[in-house]
Amino acid sequence: LHPCQTKSVDWVIIRKNTGQPLGIANLVDINLSHRRAEFLIGLPNPDDRTYGIALEATLLVLDYAFNRVKLNKLTTNVYADNVFSQENTLALGFTQESFLREHLVDTVHGNFLDVYGNGMTMRDFRSNTRISKLSSRQLGRDITAA
Repeated sequence: LHPCQTKSVDWVIIRKNTGQPLGIANLVDINLSHRRAEFLIGLPNPDDRTYGIALEATLLVLDYAFNRVKLNKLTTNVYADNVFSQENTLALGFTQESFLREHLVDTVHGNFLDVYGNGMTMRDFRSNTRISKLSSRQLGRDITAA
């Protein structure tokens, strides 16, 4: 189905040299009339998180979302106990917009989970010097340039 029908776009993250699948990246809840979507990324193996794989995938999704689809805003939801992910999200230029107490149920353990809500607008993206430098180094081009 077309992303306009599914309201999502999914990518498999693969290791360049082996073609081995490492994780997924998604844009979900795409709302074209409001030009926004939620961004998700997951690399199950903690060892894969230290090699810049998630960063490169994130930069490619940001490029797609803001430059190809022309979205105005991306949001992320991060579990409050995932301090590393929340710190990286903020360091990349997302702004914490909410803290949702006991927002989701952990179906395995039956407890409620707190969630950080973060956002990045097109304006934030275009003026982000960190993304400019990282994308120039990682992708060979500045994805923040209009």
